[in-house]
Amino acid sequence: LILLGDSLTLQSRLKGNKRGNLKTKIIVSEKGKALKEIPWETKILGIPSLLLRVSDTNDPVKVGQEEVYTIKIMNAASIPATNVKIVCILDDSMEFVKSTGPGKAKLQGGKLVITLPKLGTGHDCEEEWNVFVKGVRAKENAKFKVEIGRAACRERV
Repeated sequence: LILLGDSLTLQSRLKGNKRGNLKTKIIVSEKGKALKEIPWETKILGIPSLLLRVSDTNDPVKVGQEEVYTIKIMNAASIPATNVKIVCILDDSMEFVKSTGPGKAKLQGGKLVITLPKLGTGHDCEEEWNVFVKGVRAKENAKFKVEIGRAACRERV
């Protein structure tokens, strides 16, 4: 029973299976009799879901030899990802040779920054890069690291 001037907090759990507006109604009832229907609407936005894979053949890279790191990225969500940034961090025992693939790639110090303006959704929208490096000094635990981010994603999800 809610009296005049009282307040009531309602909680609901929603699961959207597609983007768009979800329209429903809240029904206020007493003893099984509907007293009032209140329309309610929320927007389901969706977020990108990026899957990153990195593979190579000969790890660690031997001095004087080249290695190719293959980077594949796919968006498994219902909406495209925008401003995708992939950062390849080269170990100090490696030297960048070249890279192939879509988007812009720029060497900044010991990092190769790859920018992809838009990545569609699904398996058909997988993108691939090959990053060629050369071993310049011996190091037993040399690592080629890859990080991913989105400039457009300002909030934690």
